[in-house]
Amino acid sequence: MTTNLAVRIRTRREQLAMSQPAAARAAGVSRTTWRSWESGTSEPERFNYTKIESAMRWEPGGVEAAMDGREPTPHDHSPPHDDVSEPPAGLGIDLARWRSFTETDRRALTAIYDAAEQRRSHGGSQRNAS
Repeated sequence: MTTNLAVRIRTRREQLAMSQPAAARAAGVSRTTWRSWESGTSEPERFNYTKIESAMRWEPGGVEAAMDGREPTPHDHSPPHDDVSEPPAGLGIDLARWRSFTETDRRALTAIYDAAEQRRSHGGSQRNAS
């Protein structure tokens, strides 16, 4: 695996204030798999690129950019949510349950929700353009 990708995955995960287990959950892989990608001991299969990009809130092609030594493009240029005291409105989690999560997990859930919303908004405009 390229060291470039391992470093960029770790750096981005830390920027998003995500733990390794939260990043693994966001990508839908085991903690062991995530750790091996982040440490550079294994290389993700191509079918996992979109999972990594989604978890790290990178535009499509982000993993390949990182492997080539380029900086992946974030989904948006705004910083991650700083205030995770309440769940995103459309997430459907009640406040008591939300507060039972760790701050790291709340940030991860918020990041996943934001990425899904972004995909929905881009997908909707692309379908309408066809």
